[in-house]
Amino acid sequence: MSEAAGPPRESDERLGVNGDGSSRVLRSTRTADSKERGREAQLPTPATPQVPTTPPSSSGDEPLTTTSTAPAMPPHMIPYATQPPSEILSTISQTPLFMTSLSPTDAEPNPGLEALQALAYEGPPSEIAQNFREQGNECFRAKRWKDAKEFYGKALRVLEEARRKREKGEGAEEEVRKEREIEEICLVNRAACNLELQNYRQTTLDATRALTLNPTNIKAHYRLSLAHYNLNHLPAALSTLQTALTLSPPTPPLQSLHQKILTAQSAQSTKETARLARLAAQKAALQRLQSALRDRNIATRRSAAGTASVPVPDLDAKISLDDDAGVLYFPTLVLYPLAWQSDFISALGDDGALGPRLAEMLPPPWDEAGEYTPEGVECYMETVAGGLVKVGKKVPIGKVLGSGKVEVVDEVVKILVVPREKAAGWVEEFKEGKRGYG
Repeated sequence: MSEAAGPPRESDERLGVNGDGSSRVLRSTRTADSKERGREAQLPTPATPQVPTTPPSSSGDEPLTTTSTAPAMPPHMIPYATQPPSEILSTISQTPLFMTSLSPTDAEPNPGLEALQALAYEGPPSEIAQNFREQGNECFRAKRWKDAKEFYGKALRVLEEARRKREKGEGAEEEVRKEREIEEICLVNRAACNLELQNYRQTTLDATRALTLNPTNIKAHYRLSLAHYNLNHLPAALSTLQTALTLSPPTPPLQSLHQKILTAQSAQSTKETARLARLAAQKAALQRLQSALRDRNIATRRSAAGTASVPVPDLDAKISLDDDAGVLYFPTLVLYPLAWQSDFISALGDDGALGPRLAEMLPPPWDEAGEYTPEGVECYMETVAGGLVKVGKKVPIGKVLGSGKVEVVDEVVKILVVPREKAAGWVEEFKEGKRGYG
C-alpha cells in the first residue's frame, strides 16, 4: 500500500551517544512548510514609533535620550495630573454617583447634587409623595427607622404644600383622592417608625391624624392604642383598642395587646388600692397622734423655715405614737450652749425622765475640765414667752411638755444643759438677751 503523498521532507542529522559510549546518528524530519513558517517567525517585527523623552543626565554633559510607550493622557484628565491623591478623592466624593454621605453643612454648592435633588420634586404632588413613600418603605423593610421616618415626613410635607395650593382653588379631584390616600398611609407608617424609636407621644399624634382621614384604619387604631399603653394611659389604650375590635375580627396582635392592657390595668388597680390603703392608714395614725397630743396638752407648731433652727442628725425623726403602749416619743436635741456642743436622742418617751438619758451621755469626750457629769449639770427648756423653765432630771418629760409653758417646734424637743456652778450666771445672761444657744 502506498503512502499518501505529502510535501517534500527535509532531514537533519545530529550525533548522539549510546549508553556504552558509542555514537549514533539521530535523524529528525520536518516538512518544508514547517521550515518556511519558521523562517517567517524569524522575520523582524516592524518597530513601534517611540516618543523620545529626556530625563536628567547623570554626567551633566549630554542628556540621555530614552523612549516611552505610555499612551497620551486624555485632555480632561490633564488638570488632575498635578493634584495629590487626597484632592482627587475629595473631588470624586463630590460627584453624586460616588457620594457616600450628604453633608448639610457644605459651604460650596454642588450643582450636580442640586440637579438630582430637584428631580425628586418634579411632577404632580401625588407622584412626588409616592416616590418618597416608596423610599421610606425600603428603609422600613431594612429596619432603618430614622431614615424611613424622614422619607415619610418628606412625603407629608409635599402633600401639605399641595393642600395649601388647593385652598386657593388648585388641584383636580382625582389628584386630591390620591394625595389623601398617600397621606393616610405615610402617617400610619411614620407612627410605626415612632413606635420603634419609642417616640410614643409623636406616635399618638400621627395615628390620630391618620384616623381623621380614615376612622376605620385598623393599623392606626392599633398603633395609637399601643402608644397609649407604653405611656401608661391605660383607659385611653383600652378604649382605642376596643374600637379597633369592633371594626375588625380579632387578630393575634389585637388580642395580645388587649390582654396586656387588661393585665396592666389589674396590676395598676392593685397598686392603687394599696396606695389608698397606705394613705388611709397614715391619715388614721396622724389623727391618733394629734389626739394624743391634745389629750396631754402638748403644744406643737411649725417654724417659718419648716425645719429645726438648730440642725439635727436625723432629719426624718418625727413625733410618733406607740398605740399598744400609749407612749409618745419625741426626737430630742440636747444642747450644751457654753461648750458649743450637742447630742441627739432619736426617741424620748413622754413617760420617761431625762436623768437616765443624761447618765448614758455624760461625761462627754470633749469635756476636758470634767464639768459635765449627770449630777453636776442643770437642764432647761425655753418657754413660749421666751424665758426658761428648769427641767427636773427625775420628772417625766411629758409632764414638762404638758405644763403649757413650753412647745415643741418642728417636732423636736430642745433641752439646754449647763454646768451647775455656771447655771445662775448663764440664766441671767439669757434673760438679758446676752446668751442664747451659744
